[in-house]
Amino acid sequence: ELTENAKDWENEIEEIINDTQDLNNEIKKIEFENKLKEFSNAVSDANQNMEKLNNELDILDVKLEHASGKEKIDLLDEQISKWEELIAQQKIALDNMKAQLNGTQYELSTYGFKFDNEGNIINKEDTLDSLKDNAMYDYIEEILEQWEDLYNDKIPNAKKELINYQNSIEDIRDEQLDTIKSVEDKLKDMYKKQLEDRIDQIEKERDKEIEAIEKSRDARVKALQEVKEEYNRQNDEDDYNKQYEEQQNVINELNKKIALAHP
Repeated sequence: ELTENAKDWENEIEEIINDTQDLNNEIKKIEFENKLKEFSNAVSDANQNMEKLNNELDILDVKLEHASGKEKIDLLDEQISKWEELIAQQKIALDNMKAQLNGTQYELSTYGFKFDNEGNIINKEDTLDSLKDNAMYDYIEEILEQWEDLYNDKIPNAKKELINYQNSIEDIRDEQLDTIKSVEDKLKDMYKKQLEDRIDQIEKERDKEIEAIEKSRDARVKALQEVKEEYNRQNDEDDYNKQYEEQQNVINELNKKIALAHP
């Protein structure tokens, strides 16, 4: 009976020890989270801002589906502005994740974990084995998981997203330049058509003026020809009368001579 009571006490004491260790682990975890709260809150705020910006970009995509000309150029400007805001928020999130990483790295280093120049843990398995009997083992494992999540997933993904956002801006600027060129080409075609129409109108007006001048010239030429013909006709008639009169005088003289010759 004493043995059984002793075992019960041992179990109860062990349970109390385990509960105490769990409580200490939770307290340590809360204390560590409080140290990094500033950074985790900043990441959370940046993520919320990025979600809002992504929603606004989705709306702009819908508007751009049927936009053209100046409207499209303005929408692309607005889109670039949103992407730039998104990049700024992503940089905020990335900087604060790096601060979280530094915090977890420092905390792990106090338990014997070592890191190379690239930030990789170089003695993970050996250190975990040496800490298996440590009362804070669960806490250490959780900090290690946080570090791995930041180092292997969150930070690399944030860097990739940052590059994607920057590439998106370049793509939009290319599209904007193409749109501007298209608008300029349409304006050039429109001005060219207007110029061609104006030239055609001027040529038609000039042709009408030339036609009117030619008609006026032809009329004047015809009138002059008629004047000339009348002048020639009048001269011909005057010459005939003059010759007739001269011949008549000759005849008269001859007649006189004939009359004198025949008294």
